[in-house]
Amino acid sequence: MRHSVMMVLGAAALAMAGCESQPKRPTVNPGIEAVEAQTARAIELFEQGERARLAGDTDQAMALYRQSIRVKGSMPEPWNQLGVLLMQQGELRDSADAFRNALAYSRPEDPRAAENLGLVYSKAGWGEESLRYYEQALDRDPHSRAALRGAIRAAHLLQVASEPALDRVMTGLMVESDPQWHEFYLREKFRIEQRLRLDDEG
Repeated sequence: MRHSVMMVLGAAALAMAGCESQPKRPTVNPGIEAVEAQTARAIELFEQGERARLAGDTDQAMALYRQSIRVKGSMPEPWNQLGVLLMQQGELRDSADAFRNALAYSRPEDPRAAENLGLVYSKAGWGEESLRYYEQALDRDPHSRAALRGAIRAAHLLQVASEPALDRVMTGLMVESDPQWHEFYLREKFRIEQRLRLDDEG
């Protein structure tokens, strides 16, 4: 009897040892898998939208961008591209809403959505708002050519003459390669310096 008991215990110990020696499967969080699938689907729809846009099918591109946004609304690229197409169609209010969403979800160093907001407000004739968003774009990327051009043009239209405006012009002169813009910056430099000098004298 004692011998049979020992055999049973020995077999049980071997069985347990065998279980312990098997590698454990990594646990996968089903929530993570769902998020990854959602992101992949949103990217796929966005890329289809890009192909439609490049093919000249604006309506299809906008529909695909909107589908991508419905799948995952925190991706800035579909919002930004939708805003661009809306702006091209003259839907300035809707395009501004799209760009604001793109800005909310974009990386801190990405100036594009802020630049586009500056352009929308410029087209709408809201100079101060335009300048504010171009300045925000420059906070994200101080050497963005599009943001510099927009900010300096907006300051010119508003007749802004300040040290920050002069600093932007000086930066623009250093990075600008287009001769027409370079000439415009030189005129702005002269205008702002003259105005600041008169303010100091007054």
